Amino acid sequence: MPLIEDDIVTSVQEGRDIVVVACGCGGMPAVSQPRATRLAPHMQHLRDSQRLKGPAGLPLGVRVALLMLADVGLFLLFQVAGDSIVPHPHGLPAVLARLAFVLAGFAAAAVLTVSLRHYIAPGRPPRP
Repeated sequence: MPLIEDDIVTSVQEGRDIVVVACGCGGMPAVSQPRATRLAPHMQHLRDSQRLKGPAGLPLGVRVALLMLADVGLFLLFQVAGDSIVPHPHGLPAVLARLAFVLAGFAAAAVLTVSLRHYIAPGRPPRP
């Protein structure tokens, strides 16, 4: 939220209407601006602060491929953990325990994908 205050002293000295613009987040220093262009520095601050941070040099296809590789690795980690805890399934409880590890692997891969969606394919800035 922009914080706009009249700068009466500077306005009188320069003979034009000057305001001081700052941001409510505290990440933007106060800037003296003419009233007509008072929101320009704040809009630039918003564009800069909402820009996605990360390796912008990686193309989208590479980021998606790395995410798929991480998802498969996470799924296989749960699969191996299920195989090591229940090595030879005999009976319904053992089969259900292995199935639970498979489903947990799918769920962990889905959580990873959803948590990284703004990094992988930024369509719009994330909500605050």
